[in-house]
Amino acid sequence: MGIDVEDLQKRVNVIQARVADAQLKDSLKGINNDVRALAQERDDERNRLQTTVNQNLATITQLQVSAANLQQTNADQLKTIADLKKRLETTAPAVSSVTPLSLANSFKSVIDTIQTQARQTPGVATTIKSMD
Repeated sequence: MGIDVEDLQKRVNVIQARVADAQLKDSLKGINNDVRALAQERDDERNRLQTTVNQNLATITQLQVSAANLQQTNADQLKTIADLKKRLETTAPAVSSVTPLSLANSFKSVIDTIQTQARQTPGVATTIKSMD
């Protein structure tokens, strides 16, 4: 509940019209002007506050939209991660146990391949004759 400034100004004007003293009339006129200025300041402040509230509401709306977009992005990324994990599980070769014999055979195969390629190269070449 606030003060009705227009009603207050009307009452001051009524009193001002009834008063015969010029000095008192001037004082009432000054009071009326001060009340008008105070009311204008109050309206200006209310308008500034309303503008701030509206700006804050717009910011809140933007933040809510950004949060929703980020949540969607997060959900999409989680789905992509799950899909990639599933693909990795299905495409990853099974881990085999390596024995010393299979490792030696693999190494021998590599050496044989190198020697075969070296023998096919024209010109002077060095080959491995033994593994001693």
